Amino acid sequence: MIRKFSVLPLLGVAVAWATSAQPVFYEAFNYGAVSGSLAGLPGSPWTQTGSTATNPVQYDASGNLSFPGMSDLGGKLVFTNTGQDIVAPLPGAVNSGALYLVMLVSISSANATGDYFAHFTQSAGATQFYGRVFVRSSGSNIQFGLMKNAGGSPNYANELFDLNTTYCLVLKYAFNTLASTSDDAADLYVFKAAEGLPVVEPASSLVRHDLNSDATSIAAVSIRQGTSSSAPAGSVDNMAVATSWAALSTYILPLQLRNFQVSANASGRVTANWQTLQESHMSHFEIERSSDGQQFVAAGRVAARNLPTVNTYTFNDGLRLGATTWYRLKMVEEDGSFNYSPVVLVHRISKSSLSLFPNPAGSQLMVRYAPASEAAQLRLYTADGRMVKTWPVQQQGLQTSVPVGDLPAGIYHVLLADGQAQSWSKFMKQ
Repeated sequence: MIRKFSVLPLLGVAVAWATSAQPVFYEAFNYGAVSGSLAGLPGSPWTQTGSTATNPVQYDASGNLSFPGMSDLGGKLVFTNTGQDIVAPLPGAVNSGALYLVMLVSISSANATGDYFAHFTQSAGATQFYGRVFVRSSGSNIQFGLMKNAGGSPNYANELFDLNTTYCLVLKYAFNTLASTSDDAADLYVFKAAEGLPVVEPASSLVRHDLNSDATSIAAVSIRQGTSSSAPAGSVDNMAVATSWAALSTYILPLQLRNFQVSANASGRVTANWQTLQESHMSHFEIERSSDGQQFVAAGRVAARNLPTVNTYTFNDGLRLGATTWYRLKMVEEDGSFNYSPVVLVHRISKSSLSLFPNPAGSQLMVRYAPASEAAQLRLYTADGRMVKTWPVQQQGLQTSVPVGDLPAGIYHVLLADGQAQSWSKFMKQ
């Protein structure tokens, strides 16, 4: 898996996206803790192409390339500037529409002459390479370039990029009219971490090349190590190939969680509701609860639907709620990776013995309550269940003034813990 998770603001937002097929190929370079030659590694789709076997392309298990929204599991591919080339087949040949390759790339060294290190090809043993991605040095920086096929010179972008910095590259090969054998076009997009990978394909690429002969079909993707006098060296991670930009973004960009809500009725029965966007390759959701906001246990499990629309879920907890309980959602992918939603603090519906004023509050909040025991304590929580302040309650006291001027604006919960009894209410901090 190469997706991570994100949480949309829990508001009634409208989101539009395209429905499309999943990527035809993906590679997260997650082959365990032992580094070594990538070609022939158990479970690896990569094989050597050509006769040169020196300096094999490596699987580096010691770390990966980091980019917003993408997996930090496994390792990465490492290539040098001379030696073995490798190829991975696609499930079938593509000869119409467009083909997109997304990959994380970090270049550690480059030469002024420049050379290509990645490309599409017609098959595992073919010698015609399409969408050749070039890198050359420019002072202390690098430039990315592109050729559709062999012949002439690559087009290099004017923009300068940094060595040893991770970028997200998208290579596009567009099949155009069948009547022509030379009107296809290759485009290269390069995105910085601060930009992320856009959901919608940009109107223009960083660089385009549309000269030379067209591909009759594309059925494989390759990594090339070139020669020591011209080729770059670096790392590649999180590769995926798809037939549309929407399929790339649906798979690469994070699963989005919105509207995670938990409510309780007067009898203490709890219902959790949530919605997801961009859901694919999910296994299931686990609903977890806690009586203290620290230690969570599983309350139940719901299978993922993986529909290309908004997915809506409901879960009813069979355990009767106490006065206050914390809930969170564990989102589990098919490969076992997972992430958590924000924590939601839920109170059993009952008449509270707490009175809060002023509400909204500015610098001070006055809390009134029934006579408290010696062990009583006031606790303030954020809306997502994080305890941010505690305040002692005087024995047999009836009210306490709590300074709240240092709290950010928002909704807060006030809990009076008086032995086994609990009372709660909430206020707005201006």
